[in-house]
Amino acid sequence: MEFALVMPLVVALVACIIGVTVLCLDALALNDTARTTARMASVSADPVTTANDFVSDRHPGLAVRVTADGATITVRVQRRVRFGVPLLGTIRITVPLAASSTMAVEPPIAPVPAGTSVTP
Repeated sequence: MEFALVMPLVVALVACIIGVTVLCLDALALNDTARTTARMASVSADPVTTANDFVSDRHPGLAVRVTADGATITVRVQRRVRFGVPLLGTIRITVPLAASSTMAVEPPIAPVPAGTSVTP
């Protein structure tokens, strides 16, 4: 009798834990995207275009904002995630996720002239 009363609560708790875990994994993936985009923009000659092209090519649902002040580049990406609890499909919540990353601007890598060695 006690098992029949407690089992739905245990299942609902496990379903909530799974849903929050998926949401956290989405947040980590968004953070990684912001860091990778900032790194690519920091070594580019045109950081804003590079960041926008990178995000639009690989992650079409993300909104990106690039801020460059000469010494650093800050990339902020954001999107809305539909959060649903497994086994309780009627509960749907839209959660805004955002991540930002700041990198120091590095000079673009110059091509090595033909016939020269890059090893000491």
